Amino acid sequence: MKRLEDTIKKLMPNGGIMPGKVREMYTSCGNANCKCMDAKNPQKHSYNQLSYSSKGKTKTLYIKKKDISMVEEMTNNYQILRSASLELGDIVAELSKEKGIKKAMKIVDKSFKKVSKMPAEQKKLETELIKDKTSRKKLKENIKNQANKIKKNKKTIKDIEKSRNNWKEKHHEEKAKRDIISKEKATLEKAHKKLKKENEQLEAVLKKTQLKKIH
Repeated sequence: MKRLEDTIKKLMPNGGIMPGKVREMYTSCGNANCKCMDAKNPQKHSYNQLSYSSKGKTKTLYIKKKDISMVEEMTNNYQILRSASLELGDIVAELSKEKGIKKAMKIVDKSFKKVSKMPAEQKKLETELIKDKTSRKKLKENIKNQANKIKKNKKTIKDIEKSRNNWKEKHHEEKAKRDIISKEKATLEKAHKKLKKENEQLEAVLKKTQLKKIH
C-alpha cells in the first residue's frame, strides 16, 4: 500500500502549518514629499502580507521580509496536509468498499504505525546533517577569519613598506642636503684659506713699503 503510506507521510509535515498565501502589496504613506505621492511616476512602498480565511472571514497578517521563506514553507505544508487529508479519505473509502471497513481500518492503522517509526530515523539523519552543517559553517567561518587576518596582515606589511620607502626617500634627501652643505663648506674653507694667504701677502708687501718710506 505505497499510495497509502505516501499519503500518511504527507500528513506529517516538517515544521508548522499556516493557511493562506503570502502576497507582495503596495501602499502610499501619505507624505506629500515622498516618492510614493509623485503625480507622474509614483513609486509606492512594498510590504508582504499573508491573506487567509478563518470562520468565513478573510484575515491578513503582516510578514517581515526575513520571515517570508519560513511562512511560505508553512503555507505549503498546509496545502499538502489539506490535499493529503482529502486523498486519505478517498483511499480509506476505496479500501472499505473493497475489503470491508474493519479490515480497511486495520490496514490503515498498520500503515500509520509503520510511517510513524520513520520520523525517528529521519530525525536522527537530520541531526547528523545539522551537525555536519554546523561543522562546515564553523570551518567556513574559520577560513573567512583567516582570510581577513591575511588581508589585514598584507595591509600592515604594505603600510610598513610604504613607511620604510618614505624613510629611505627622506634619508636620501637629507644625505643629499648634507653632501651639498659639506661641499659648500669645503669650498668656503678653501676660499677662506686663499683669501687669508692673499691677505698675508698683501700685509707683507705693505709692511715692506712702509719700511722703505721710513729709511
